[in-house]
Amino acid sequence: GTTVRVPDSPENREHFGSQDSGARGLSGYPLARIVTLMALRSHILAAASFGPYGAEQSYAKPLWEMLPDNSVAIVDRGFLDAKILIPIARDGTNRHWLTRAKSSSAWRDVAKIGKDDHLAEFDVSDQARKLDPSLPKTWVVRAVRYQRRGFKPQYLLTSLTDPKKYPAKELIALYHERWDIELGYDEVKTDLLEREETIRSKSPRGV
Repeated sequence: GTTVRVPDSPENREHFGSQDSGARGLSGYPLARIVTLMALRSHILAAASFGPYGAEQSYAKPLWEMLPDNSVAIVDRGFLDAKILIPIARDGTNRHWLTRAKSSSAWRDVAKIGKDDHLAEFDVSDQARKLDPSLPKTWVVRAVRYQRRGFKPQYLLTSLTDPKKYPAKELIALYHERWDIELGYDEVKTDLLEREETIRSKSPRGV
């Protein structure tokens, strides 16, 4: 996800909202939120969803069904949610996901498949299963522990559970390609638009 500034008209301010910087007050411009599906290695924008400044998760909902078969979706840990990730792998053909665990993530190790590499079982919450009755009560994923110099140990979670097809070192390197989405945004905002991000229209409909 990213944001773009829109002109500071009363209509845009009311419709799109602003970032609250606490003691520093609201952002100088109203902001539109944009969430995209990007092919990381080519920076091709495959799909986008946008609207008033708000949570990325709501704008991502229509994009999940656009994930192609034979792909890996690398997502921020804010999307570590059974309602999102289970259908990605379950409903596609050779479609997978990769993300980083939250500090609050809790699971049970059920099998060791390599050094710092386990199959882990999550409980799926009653709330998630109420919203989507097709979800199972438990959910087995792969958990890979790693540490980069100068940083605390981290865990990657993924549906790519075969350690022979998908070595842990390759998963660690692959996850860090997620930051290419920022390079893709930079190409548009800095190189193409020369940081002149403001969309011209003073009305929400025009934006």
